[in-house]
Amino acid sequence: APHNGSVDGTFTYADNKITITGAGNYIGIAKAGNTYAYESGGVPASIEYTVQSMNAEKTAMTLAVKVTKDDGNIDYWTYKLVKEAEAEASPIAGNWTLAQEVGAAGVGPSAGNVEWWSLGAGDLTARACFMDDVYTFGADGSFSNVQGSETWIENWQSDSDDACGAPLAPHNGSVDGTFTYADNKITITGAGNYIGIAKAGNTYAYESGGVPASIEYSVESMSADYSAMTIAVKVTKDDGNIDYWTYKLVKSD
Repeated sequence: APHNGSVDGTFTYADNKITITGAGNYIGIAKAGNTYAYESGGVPASIEYTVQSMNAEKTAMTLAVKVTKDDGNIDYWTYKLVKEAEAEASPIAGNWTLAQEVGAAGVGPSAGNVEWWSLGAGDLTARACFMDDVYTFGADGSFSNVQGSETWIENWQSDSDDACGAPLAPHNGSVDGTFTYADNKITITGAGNYIGIAKAGNTYAYESGGVPASIEYSVESMSADYSAMTIAVKVTKDDGNIDYWTYKLVKSD
């Protein structure tokens, strides 16, 4: 400190000059303000840099800082800077929910097959607390489960009958999550983060492996405008058998 980002800084850019304010904020070499930080003036409250050149796209510039030393001599420190391209948000960034339709979630022997169980017409009402769960893919790569005051709680979580209830840790959004989307796969990280049914990671949360640190989902289909997708998760059970849970999701914003 103070050259560690611990002091809030501001800047202005006008008349080919950049002025940085906030003691300890700087560009380039920490010691080189308009005086040297280790000389009698100490760390300056602000530093003025002259912009020697700037390309037309404003993606590269050369700037210099004039440093007056205690002995009266002057140094000029010069820096060539380039702008880092901002990362583009994932095309799936946004808020997603299950499609409000029969069969929007289910399980079967292969991805897309829900012959063993799937949401019925009555479930759309009985499990309304599940149907309104939001899966938020942040533009910054974050992921979160947004369940509101209630979600669908199963017996393995509560030791009671399956019913709507208050979200239970760690499947309650209490753990920070992240996601990646590439090669038709979505990977969610952060133990307790999930899409669809809480128990169904690449293993079951109630079996010997416990709650997984990450879950990989295959993207079975994606609409051209990235507003609807069908995903599946392959769940390997303790007995070696495999279940596939499939979900139809729609973007809600």
